[in-house]
Amino acid sequence: MVQVHINNFSSLATHNLLLLLMLTLSPFVKYYLDNILYIPKEKTQMGYSIGVISDTHGNLKLMTKVCDFLSEIMKVNEIFHLGDNYEDYKTIKDMGYNIYGVPGLWDSEYHDNVTPKIIIRKIANKNFIFAHAEFIIKRLNRKDLDVWCYGHTHQPEIRKENSRIYFNPGHLKKNFDRGHPATFGIVNIKEGSIEFTILDIEKNMVQSLNYPLV
Repeated sequence: MVQVHINNFSSLATHNLLLLLMLTLSPFVKYYLDNILYIPKEKTQMGYSIGVISDTHGNLKLMTKVCDFLSEIMKVNEIFHLGDNYEDYKTIKDMGYNIYGVPGLWDSEYHDNVTPKIIIRKIANKNFIFAHAEFIIKRLNRKDLDVWCYGHTHQPEIRKENSRIYFNPGHLKKNFDRGHPATFGIVNIKEGSIEFTILDIEKNMVQSLNYPLV
């Protein structure tokens, strides 16, 4: 898979021309524009699934346990780490997991001009956006984002407002933090719907929501 960076062009015309080119090639090429990593659409058949984790804060033991469960038991196709700490994401990636990550507010990478702060991924013809905090997504002011995935609060939550889903997998900082147990999320494409689930580290369901595909 090719990845193209098209940030920081002095010419707006050049920037827009390259953006048009990337949009044309987007089914085939990952591209990085204005701190956003766009991942091309892939076949998203029934049974395709992703794991979502956030706010691991250096707890590599707990993070590895959850990633093992997601990869080996749940057989997810991808894992997304929503920041704090970005080093945790890099560590688990180096271990061979198929994982994407964004930095959190405590990470030095959040303040550089190289690391993507946002990931946009099309799944089952819905635009998923992954960022550390909800306010980061709000600043984009985009109407075409169907599923918002973010962490930061350490509070697990799945809610639907109008046709949009807000999905916070909670934290993996420790067994209990800020009044909430450690949790993680799974998104699974089913026949005619997308199922959002949050589990605690004992694999008990905390929240679940079924989102019809229309």
